[in-house]
Parts: sequence; structure tokens; C-alpha cells
Amino acid sequence: MAIFLMWLGVEANYNPELNLLNMHKQASFTSMGIGIGLFATATFGWTAAATKNECLSFGFGYMAAVCFLVCTSLGVSIFVEKSLLLDQLNEGCKLKSGMIYELDTIFTQGQDMLCTDKCPCNVDSGIFSTEVSAKMVTDQLGATRLDQCPQINSVVTAAQRAKYYPILEILETDWQCAGFCTEGSYYLFSDVRNGVPKNGNCKQ
Repeated sequence: MAIFLMWLGVEANYNPELNLLNMHKQASFTSMGIGIGLFATATFGWTAAATKNECLSFGFGYMAAVCFLVCTSLGVSIFVEKSLLLDQLNEGCKLKSGMIYELDTIFTQGQDMLCTDKCPCNVDSGIFSTEVSAKMVTDQLGATRLDQCPQINSVVTAAQRAKYYPILEILETDWQCAGFCTEGSYYLFSDVRNGVPKNGNCKQ
């Protein structure tokens, strides 16, 4: 169990939902902390059983209870935050505000740059529909992702890149989706050569 929690702690950093909720670091540190705590608890339990020491037995019970409470509270907080994320996904586009709308704005502006005259892309346009490929500008020396475009700073600020690029890349690679309020024609933040987003936009 402790090893499993340590593994979860590492994987939490790359979970798209936790990244969107901005809880990936909290979940990672908590899972790894509980994993270490369980190792210590197991040591206490083994020592208490071997020595039949009441103080150690009490310590074992106390540490086990703390680990259980922390796990429960983390699970509840993630569940609550996930509900709020679903609300943002459903309402953010309508209200034209919040993180989801900001992510979609970055995507829309990026799609207006990558694979256009402003930033030709290095991709076989034949893998896309005729409607999409007709609008694409390609070049063998072109970019394969938005951050390779020379004019990238006109689309997204350095602060937005640091904050949102990892999230958008994880969504494209793990969820295989692109865009939120709008339908993405191709991947911008991972690799345009991966073709049409298999799962449509990330709001779905």
C-alpha cells in the first residue's frame, strides 16, 4: 500500500484533471507523505507486536488513524474540486470568464497562428479533412507546435506559458483533445503531426 501511494504521488504530477484543478503538487506531496507515514506505521506495528509495548501499540494506532484521516480528507477535497471543475467546464464558455475560457482563448489565438502564414507548420496536411487542410500553410522547415513559432509572445505571455502550457500539453497527449469552447482542428501544444484530436474538444 505504501509503495502504491508513493507511485500515485509521482503520477499525480502528470494527471490532467489534477493539473487543471491546480492540485497536482498537493496530491503528489500528500500521497508520498502518507506512503512514508505508512512505512513508519508498519515499523511501529511490527515493533509493537514483537515487544508487546503498550506505548508503541498506541503510537501505531494513532499514526494509522492520522493516515486514514488525511487520505479521506484528500479524497473529499479532490471530489469537491472536481465538481467545481465540471461547473467551470459547463459555465465558463457561457460566461466568457474563468480559467476554462482563458485556456480556450489561448488555444483559439494559437490556432490562428500555427499552420498559417504567420507560422507555417511541418506536417502532411493530407491527414486532415479537406476543409481543414485547405486553410493550412505548411513548410518542411516549419513548426510542429505553437511554442516554436517566432511570434509566440503575441499570442500568450510568458506567465501564461509557464502556468498553462504544461496543462494544455498533458490534455492533448492524455485526453487526446484540443480546445474547450471551440472545436480544435489539430494539436497545438504537443505535436501537430499527431493528426486530428481523437476526442474532439476537452469540454466534452
